[in-house]
Amino acid sequence: RIRYLSLTLSTSALTSVDVITPLANAPECKPPRLEGLRFRQTEFWRPSEEKRIVNAEVYVFSKFRSDHLSQIYFDGVMIPRDHYTVASLTHLAIPLTSANLTPEELESTFCGCVHLVSLSLDLQKVRTFTTKTTLSIPLPKLRRLSMKGNSQILSLIYVSLAAPLVEQVNLETEYSHSDPVGLFLPSQPVGCLRITVDEPNIRLNFTE
Repeated sequence: RIRYLSLTLSTSALTSVDVITPLANAPECKPPRLEGLRFRQTEFWRPSEEKRIVNAEVYVFSKFRSDHLSQIYFDGVMIPRDHYTVASLTHLAIPLTSANLTPEELESTFCGCVHLVSLSLDLQKVRTFTTKTTLSIPLPKLRRLSMKGNSQILSLIYVSLAAPLVEQVNLETEYSHSDPVGLFLPSQPVGCLRITVDEPNIRLNFTE
């Protein structure tokens, strides 16, 4: 049976009746019980088209959604959190698209993600993230963390995640010589930890 699916669509394909109509007219088609899904959207679109594009992405995703999914990778695709379950997820890659990200949004995104071992976040659209209290979002099984975006935002997200077992952190920043690289360093590394920032520019390895 089909266990993993990689789906790539352009913006024009997402909104094309030639693509959507056959899906809508095939309710008798039973989708596979997927364990992994990679959904990629390949083109940029105007902000005025956002609602239309997101609705189309959600519609396509709903045709392949499965309660058995353990791996979800969204690349350029914005599927709202309430359209997929996270209880069984071990691998997750998503964009966070709020320009002014709030602690409540971050917490709700990862609520229940207790089995994640790999997390990839695209934070390139986030411009501000402020919190008056110390966040500690539990990700007890996380081993690998990848983040992309403004270095200051990444550092704030990084310290908000309680991931005691993390072994590898990959950061892709909007590089400058004033980047606060020190904010990514743990005060007391536990076990083995490898951190890369804009690889191959900076590589840090902590070993027991």
